[in-house]
Amino acid sequence: MNAGIWLNGSGTVFNWVNSNVAIGLAAGGTGNSLPAFTATNTTNAPISGTITVTGIYTNAGVSCPGPSQNFTITVNPTPNAVATPASQTICSGAAITTIALTGNVSGTVYNWVRNNTGIVTGIAINGSGDISGSLTNTTNAPVTVTFTITPSYTNAGTTCTGTPVTATVVVNPTPTVNTIPNQVVCNGAPTTAINFSGGVAGTVYNWTNNTTSIGLAGSGSGNIASFTAINTGTAPVTATITVTPAYTNAGTTCTGTPTTFTITVNPTATVTTVPNQVVCNNAPTTAVNFTSPATGGTIVYNWTNNTISIGLAASGTGNIASFTATNPAGAGPVTATITVTPTYSNGGTSCIGTASTFTITVNPTATVNAVPNQVVCNGAPTALQREVLSFTTGQTIQQV
Repeated sequence: MNAGIWLNGSGTVFNWVNSNVAIGLAAGGTGNSLPAFTATNTTNAPISGTITVTGIYTNAGVSCPGPSQNFTITVNPTPNAVATPASQTICSGAAITTIALTGNVSGTVYNWVRNNTGIVTGIAINGSGDISGSLTNTTNAPVTVTFTITPSYTNAGTTCTGTPVTATVVVNPTPTVNTIPNQVVCNGAPTTAINFSGGVAGTVYNWTNNTTSIGLAGSGSGNIASFTAINTGTAPVTATITVTPAYTNAGTTCTGTPTTFTITVNPTATVTTVPNQVVCNNAPTTAVNFTSPATGGTIVYNWTNNTISIGLAASGTGNIASFTATNPAGAGPVTATITVTPTYSNGGTSCIGTASTFTITVNPTATVNAVPNQVVCNGAPTALQREVLSFTTGQTIQQV
């Protein structure tokens, strides 16, 4: 709004003309001042109107024009701003798509400020010109950063500002996954169900498994239900599961740092076949040393004996040393059955294996019943000639 321009001179009439009515001023007029008017400029460059003022002095019916005076009124254009892109979504720590600032008025300066500077770091609080750089979201939820851009145009010492515009950048958080403890389980046993969690609500947990032989699929998404662990071999099998958290918002998916954990499946231990033994009463047995094809862990052999009369304890752990076999009954062989159960330990988990049995048979000591003495004549037969002598062994009867 022009407040008006005063034209001084006592008794003088001032006529003025304007060369460019586009500035908002009439083409001409008379008076001691120019009227107030709202300056206008519908173009994209400065426009000017030249005002020519002529003073006319009249006395005794005679008018005398004076020399004309010229001055200009220049109206600067109103700058505008266009931000491209006007909105975008990125992952935390990523570079934004450069926000290009353009307008209709050549020479416009684009000054901008942004918000949420306390929780989103990276790009400066304010600046001028195109906007670029990276933004990092320090929270666990999406944050919208708004850039407010004000266009300004300066000409002939006068700065004119246009209507501010905004551009927004939604910065998604970086999803995380909480630590998952490793598991060690026995072959044929159920695993512990795995429930994934993290700091960002709405996170999807995608996982891969590098050893499907344990009974778990090669990949999946979401929690892992309990399953029956499998190991058909003789050594522990360890599967590494890699979990990658992913968060999607506004059509943009952001992935966090993968984490890994393991599931180890111990084998089912077996006992190498132990040969049966048959020994005589009061004779030493052969020492029994237990072995197993299972490897990679510690194996403890627990055994039980169902017939302690042979001289062996009812139970024990580890190898069985040689001992003196006994058969006090003496009427026939005594057979003891020894049952051995291996327990395989690895990674803090103990697994009971397949039991195996073998026998130790103790033969009795043979004895002969008392035979009476005889006195016979020369050439006479003995009373027991060709008779069967009775033994108390319960074994094959021998003849004499």
